[in-house]
Amino acid sequence: MLFEPFRSKFNMGLVDCNVCGKKVNRKTLHRHIRTHTGERPFKCQICEKRYTHQTSLNHHIRTHTDERPFKCQICERRYNHKANLDYHIRTHTGELPFKCQICEKLYTRKSHLDRHIRTVHNEERPYQCKICTKGYTHPSSLNYHIRTAHTGERPHQCDICDFRSFTKFGLQQHHKIHLGTVQHKETRKGILFSYSVIFSKHSSLINYFKLHNILCFIVWTA
Repeated sequence: MLFEPFRSKFNMGLVDCNVCGKKVNRKTLHRHIRTHTGERPFKCQICEKRYTHQTSLNHHIRTHTDERPFKCQICERRYNHKANLDYHIRTHTGELPFKCQICEKLYTRKSHLDRHIRTVHNEERPYQCKICTKGYTHPSSLNYHIRTAHTGERPHQCDICDFRSFTKFGLQQHHKIHLGTVQHKETRKGILFSYSVIFSKHSSLINYFKLHNILCFIVWTA
């Protein structure tokens, strides 16, 4: 048998995965095994992206619906995932609950601690480019490398101009050049009206464009 998920050693409901040795909850072991087999039985009906568990699919669907049911009680910012809310709250409290046992460095997320141990102390580079075999510590770093060194792909496009970016962060930085004061002109009943509209958020600017449909009248003054 390719995968023998259980070992005889139990510890408070935890079992050892026979593939990687990681201790996981017995009830969720089947989901962990899918990370080794590559099985993703749960498919999004909107974009066809696939997931290993129904919960992960539910979280993904919220990126399409923009549902954000988890609200911060301090600043009222909303999130689509409770784990993201917990992480956000730590930016208010300053809590760093995850500690490296080797160098005692503290982190807000366990995933950040795990990555620190793998890449800094174990010097792992698990994400390898299939074109040039160069290794990276994080999948986003690998994707950036492939786009900039090999494919030239720029998947993130500005919805105002023709600018395209390798990364989402690069697009967010680009959006800032569009923010500022718009001098708006329109004619109502034969009378020309002119007034200024100030935008501090990219989403507000896009909504303005869609509402008025008057791109040819817009002059940037910022």
